Amino acid sequence: MKFTVELLRSDVVNGNGRMYPASVVQDMVRQFGELDHPMIGEIGVHDGRESSLVNATHTIDKVWVNHDKKHRLPRKKKKEIKKTFGSNTYNLFTKKGAGVLMGEINVFDKKISKELVAVSCFRPRGIGQYSIDGKIQDDYELLSFDMINSSEDSFKGLMSKSE
Repeated sequence: MKFTVELLRSDVVNGNGRMYPASVVQDMVRQFGELDHPMIGEIGVHDGRESSLVNATHTIDKVWVNHDKKHRLPRKKKKEIKKTFGSNTYNLFTKKGAGVLMGEINVFDKKISKELVAVSCFRPRGIGQYSIDGKIQDDYELLSFDMINSSEDSFKGLMSKSE
């Protein structure tokens, strides 16, 4: 099954206090383009450098940055953010001009249903430093995008998916 999914937003603070600057997101796209093999992902949050072929559930076939207005936060999410984090924090999550890193993924594990993908999200796994204020630094090395249950998502459901 192939899906087009939203992977992350640049220049906005996510639910775990991290912020991926546009330059880091563009570098993710460059790193992905330099691969000579498919990027393999797994279900769950992993801290290892490599994906296990035994646990592999999907490939990431394509990534790109989208600045299209249709990928801005829906009104319902805006209200959620204001309610959860307060009106002053809202602008951190909706910074004008933030790009959206999109991905085309292919779920090949037959045990994963379309419904499971619908309640999941995809998050980057990588290695690098971040500053005290949570800004991911330019040394970030993208390893993969893993699928996690939306209820366990540190981005607090700020991302949406489209098929």
